[in-house]
Formats: sequence, structure tokens, C-alpha cells
Amino acid sequence: MIELAAIASFDEAARLDRTALQALLDGGRPEQRVWAIWALAMRSHDDGHALGHRAAREPDPGVRRTLAVLLAGHGEAELLLGLARHDPELVVRESAIQLATRLAAGGGLDVAIILDAARREPALQPAILGAIGRGAPEPLVVLAHRLLEVGAPPVELEAFEALLRIDTPATRDAARRWMVDQRDVAMICDRWLRANTVESLADAFAGESEHRRGQVLEQLRHPPWVAVERLLGPYDSPLWRRVVVRLDIAIPARVLAERIVRGEHAGCVERLTALLVSVGDGPRLLADLRRAIEADHDEAQLRELAARARRYVAAREITNAAASLDELANAHPVEHLIGLENALARWLAELGTPSELAAELGTLYRYAQQHRDRNIAARPWRQLEQLQLPGGPQLPLHEVVARPFDAASRFAELVEALDRLHG
Repeated sequence: MIELAAIASFDEAARLDRTALQALLDGGRPEQRVWAIWALAMRSHDDGHALGHRAAREPDPGVRRTLAVLLAGHGEAELLLGLARHDPELVVRESAIQLATRLAAGGGLDVAIILDAARREPALQPAILGAIGRGAPEPLVVLAHRLLEVGAPPVELEAFEALLRIDTPATRDAARRWMVDQRDVAMICDRWLRANTVESLADAFAGESEHRRGQVLEQLRHPPWVAVERLLGPYDSPLWRRVVVRLDIAIPARVLAERIVRGEHAGCVERLTALLVSVGDGPRLLADLRRAIEADHDEAQLRELAARARRYVAAREITNAAASLDELANAHPVEHLIGLENALARWLAELGTPSELAAELGTLYRYAQQHRDRNIAARPWRQLEQLQLPGGPQLPLHEVVARPFDAASRFAELVEALDRLHG
């Protein structure tokens, strides 16, 4: 009769018969229970036997995590739960309980066992929550609601994301209420955006304080204007000064024009001028594309033409144009050029100013002329000689916005861009 308490290695456990292994699983030390699970799994299925041959010695934590996947795949719920309860490594117990939770969510395991594990070992709660999603049984949904308020940040964050995945009106509302109450929204915004849109995030914070809305804006990269506008709040919000210098935010020409006419010049004049210069570049770009098609061209020239096309469609605010340019970029260089030429010819045949700006052009032009003339008249005559209008190569937008604001020069550039647009 083998004394089970004397079993001191996986090799010794592997030589036991099934009855002895079951006794070791039921009453052995934690490490003995893991050895028993491993040995039983190898004897249960051919796949387990094949896996056993890959382990020359006692399975390490990485192999035991693989074992958890095999046990779940074969429906060995009891062995899987044994691993979740008794493995000495938390990472293995987490993997096992997460797989067990998925089995419970699909009806393959009693949900009460998962609830008991969450109550018995709080360290497993994040792993359990990570396996809860849409269509989860009601007890698991209730668990996610309860753990949202436990006070442990890692657990609450996982509960928050679980409620978003469950995706019912009640869970979305609970997640939103919890989110807007948090002091630091950096990681929370990222989790929200895994399951929801930028616009819904902006809606959630639209009624919050300026500081909170600013926190959200700082987390977003290349956000759509509709979301930015909701986060800006009142027209005179100081957040505008942070937005106007962010080149990853595409501010509509209409908005820039309205701001300029209302007296907000720095940043707005430069950005609107850059947009109008890009729009005015359309006919010249089309001619350059046709010359490139007829002559030999190199990769650098194609990249430069494609970049100008992107600036043009962004300035014109053409819907879905960026997706068309992305598709063309994957084509053969010759097809890329021909596609750019065809698309640009079509876009040029349409209205030549950015969307919704046409009605503002007259007012904007008069305003820009007045400020150009007024600021030039106020300059000493020596400074007048230094006034440079934008006749040279187009500057990158980050260089345009970064320049110190000189009202006379900036408004002169805006007037010239408007003249060229209709010239």
C-alpha cells in the first residue's frame, strides 16, 4: 500500500493507478493535487497522452496552463476546477478559472461554482470577469454589477469592461455612471473604446466639468470632429486653445472661419490658410499627376503626390475619400497614379471650396482684408519690407501652426489663399 503523503514528485504520482490518483486529488497537498490532475489528464485522452510525452519532468506553469486549455476542450470540468483551486501558481489558477467561467456561461458547468470561486479567492475575480460577455447567465451579470463597487481598482476595471461586453441598456448605464465618477480616465477611456465608439464616449462626458472633458480629449488620437465638438462644451471654452494646436484633429474650415470672424485669430488663421492652400493646389496637382503618368516617375515622387492628394481631400472634406486613397495605395504604382488622376479629376469637377464654407467666404474675405490692411498700416515701414506672402512651396501644417502669430503676415496669407481659390 503506497502512502500517498510520501509522494514527493510528479514522476512518483504518474506511477499511481487511477484510484490512488483520485485519492491524491481529493486529499493531497496542493502540489500533489496538481500532479494528480496532470496524470489523470494524460490517461483520459490520446491528446493528453501525447502532451505527456512532451514533458520530460514535472510540468512547469506554462505547460499547466496548456493543460487547462486541453481539459476545457475535452469537457473535463472537474479536473479543470481542481487546477483552478489547487495549482500553486496564480497565473495557472487564473487561466483555469477563466476557462471554467466560459464553460459555465455556455451551460457546461454550474454557475454557482464560479460564484463560489469569486467569493473564496478574490485574486481570481479579474480572471472571472474577463470571461463574462454578451449572453452571460444572469448570476454572472449580477456578479459583474457587484464587483464594480468593491473598491479594488483592478477588479472594478475588469467589471466595468465586462458590463460593456454584456451590452444591455442596464449594463451600459451602470458602466457609464461608474466611468464618469473616476478621477483618472486614461485607462478607462481605452477600455470604453474597445467596445464603443468615440462619439459615445464624448456623449458620456459631455455634461461633465471642463477638467474632465479635457482629460478625455487628451486620451483621444485623431478623434472625429463630432466627438471633439461635444467635449468642447460652450463656445468660449478654454479647451479650444488646446484643440486648435492639435494637428491630429481635423477642424472643419467652416468652424475655423466662424472663429476667425468672431475674433479668434491665433491658430485659426494659419490652419484655415493651410486648408485653403491645399484646396487651391488641386488643379496643379492634377497636372502633376498627368505628367507623372506620361513620364518616368520614382517612388519618392509618387509618395509626394499621394501626400498632396490626402491634404487636398482632407481640406475639401470629401466624405470617404481617405478610404479610397488607402485602397489606391495598395495598387501597382502605375495603377496608383492613374487612380489618383481619375479620382482628383472627379473631385475637382465638384464644388471647389470645403463643405459648408461657401456661405462664409464673403464675410471671411472682407474681414481678412480689413485686418491685413489695419495691421500692415500699424507696422513700421522697415517691417513692411519683410512681409512675405505665400508664393513659395507649401509649408507642412505643423510648421505653419508653430510659427509666432504675426497678424499682418497671417492675414495677408489668408487673403492671398482666398484670391487663389477663386482666381
